[in-house]
Amino acid sequence: MVTGLAAAVAVVAGAPAYAQPVDQVCQKTLNGISICDVARDVASKTAAQLTPATPPATPPGATQAMRYTRVYAQSNQVVLVGQLASDPVAMAQGFASSGKTLDQAREDMIQAGRQSACAPASRPFIDAGGAIRMTVNFPDGSPFMDTVYARC
Repeated sequence: MVTGLAAAVAVVAGAPAYAQPVDQVCQKTLNGISICDVARDVASKTAAQLTPATPPATPPGATQAMRYTRVYAQSNQVVLVGQLASDPVAMAQGFASSGKTLDQAREDMIQAGRQSACAPASRPFIDAGGAIRMTVNFPDGSPFMDTVYARC
């Protein structure tokens, strides 16, 4: 089970969320530790918990199964890459039965991710200059969403 900051990060993961050079971004600290080192630590701990036996997780705001396939750090970001279990047509049909479009489902997922990224366990990381990037793809590799949570 993923716990603490990794748990909040595992619920949420585009382009870099920083306009400053990486060396300036990494000078920011959380409890005296470089924000980039914190990102690497969280990504490493979260990635270590991803195994083929891990059951798929349903992301907040979504009704289709998704599982994280990769977690890594990129500068001050924890990047989570997920894969949906359904293709776009099947997902659209599933959401249509509940009166939602695929775009509305994507927006719901983005908002749920923001709530998770800004939860008490991960908010200090973001407030200190870290970011959580969530990239979710369909089974064929085509993108569903790519969002960076860099502020709460």
